[in-house]
Amino acid sequence: MAFFRKTEPNDELAELRLSVQQRGQAKIPEAAAYVERYLQGIAAEAGVSADNAGRAWLRDRLRMFMVVGWASWFQVLDRIPEGQQLRGEWVQLTLDATRFGPEHLVAWWWLVSEPLFRPLVANQLTEMRGALTDGALAIRRQGNRFEDEMVDWKSFFN
Repeated sequence: MAFFRKTEPNDELAELRLSVQQRGQAKIPEAAAYVERYLQGIAAEAGVSADNAGRAWLRDRLRMFMVVGWASWFQVLDRIPEGQQLRGEWVQLTLDATRFGPEHLVAWWWLVSEPLFRPLVANQLTEMRGALTDGALAIRRQGNRFEDEMVDWKSFFN
């Protein structure tokens, strides 16, 4: 499926609708392992593997990048009748950062349509890697505390 085409063939939209309608259980453990491997690599590159605050910052910042960047994927989901329902689910996930981490966001997109969104998630994570690594390195170089650089999720959506 060509992701950002303005006009999708009906059969591709039908496949997306069917995937949404036949959703089963989210692959949260698999997504958690996937995200953890990804973040471990970045933590090692940034020299924060042994720094709990640094690793927490990486998770927090990754989640922010996902929330901001992946909202554009609704350009596809809004073309099907279930789009509004899916948007509502996404909003609930994004509003509760304490309960739903980056692994939940990954698992949710995979659940919507794994053939469509698994490669997109992988591509986006590849693109985010440099910004996450550079951000962690900058905080360390400047002598800042990772705790002071966390996203304020309560005010983030205001």
